[in-house]
Amino acid sequence: MNNKFCYQVAVVSAIGFLICLFVLDPLHRKNLQSYNQKHKKVFITCIYCKGTGERVEDINKIMFDAKMALYLNKHLKVDRCDKCVKLPYVEHYDYCDKVNSQYHIFLKEYGAAGPKMEKTSCGQCLGMGQFSSFDIKTQRYLTQQEYEDRERNKMKTTDELKERLKRIVQETFIDSWLDSPNPAFNNKTPRQMVIEQNTNQIEAMLYRLESGIPD
Repeated sequence: MNNKFCYQVAVVSAIGFLICLFVLDPLHRKNLQSYNQKHKKVFITCIYCKGTGERVEDINKIMFDAKMALYLNKHLKVDRCDKCVKLPYVEHYDYCDKVNSQYHIFLKEYGAAGPKMEKTSCGQCLGMGQFSSFDIKTQRYLTQQEYEDRERNKMKTTDELKERLKRIVQETFIDSWLDSPNPAFNNKTPRQMVIEQNTNQIEAMLYRLESGIPD
């Protein structure tokens, strides 16, 4: 009886193994290939590193950004500052004076050290080279051409801003202004506004500055 039972278990196990080997495994591989083929179309190549995952970057600027990010994380999540107010509908805060003061301390340190250009992982694609770009506004994946057009528009907008700012402030202060939280933009930096394709407020401010119109 025991031998018969063991034989039946062995037969069932063998049949199960054959089903997995010749039916389920090819089906799984076919589904995986289909998935990869489907999603391969939405993978785009980073235009900043040309898909290599590496580019020459300002190491000191990366360190500056990292120090500020760590400080904000501790300030908001650990210290739980009640003076920093999260803005509705967006992932940004109206930061307190302490945060703004610390930002300018880090900025001064970066200014004293100056740029340090070295080859490192691309900061735009985080060293991936290729990635899928899901656009929140349109709720769909961007094509390579759409992604390139968007990024070039950002670079063009930033360059145009710099040219206009040269007529208003000293050139040495332009990058600092672009990367400093501005109360007029809910404490976002002007560069953040460009990235989010929300430049109307910047245009209005520049118009007032160029025309001499008071706030």
